[in-house]
Amino acid sequence: MQGSGAAKKLAADLPDAAPLKVFHAIQHAFYAEGQDATRAEVLAKTASTALARAGLPVDAQEFRRIWESDEIREATRDDFMQTQRWGISGFPHWCWKRMMN
Repeated sequence: MQGSGAAKKLAADLPDAAPLKVFHAIQHAFYAEGQDATRAEVLAKTASTALARAGLPVDAQEFRRIWESDEIREATRDDFMQTQRWGISGFPHWCWKRMMN
């Protein structure tokens, strides 16, 4: 799900749990509320609300602008390619990757 790339970009300075909160909100909207989280307006509203609750106020329009950027599309493609290299073929999937410096 491409929304995770935008959430990661927006939540870079938040505690580690922030992206997980966004992921949870998207999954809840999809599975519990029956919303189509693959639709841009649903994803943007859900993710921006979750980010605001996590301490990063961003409106749905700004989230969508970032989500639809070439940078996020490329990062999402790279993430999918990496999961394929790891042998993950199921969807949805969630991999928690932490970059160590």
